[in-house]
Amino acid sequence: MSEYYLNETVVTFPGNIIQDSTINMLRLSDPDAALIISRGQMQEGDELASQIEQQMKKLEKQVKDLHYTPVQVTRVGINDGEEGLEI
Repeated sequence: MSEYYLNETVVTFPGNIIQDSTINMLRLSDPDAALIISRGQMQEGDELASQIEQQMKKLEKQVKDLHYTPVQVTRVGINDGEEGLEI
């Protein structure tokens, strides 16, 4: 039995959740921008930086006039225990 937590609800499934591939999109009015948070599973041995680079190349092909900030290292998780990349 697996539970998936959302701000609005908790969903209970009879089996196991094998991957979280959800996407959240927040539209901002000032500046006129969007924050998109997507989740995916990396393969064993993959590096976060190379995954980000691949994803950004795909987005550049799909989104006309894509604008984003340069990649920066940040800390995430409980007590900032994990290294992440912010774009």
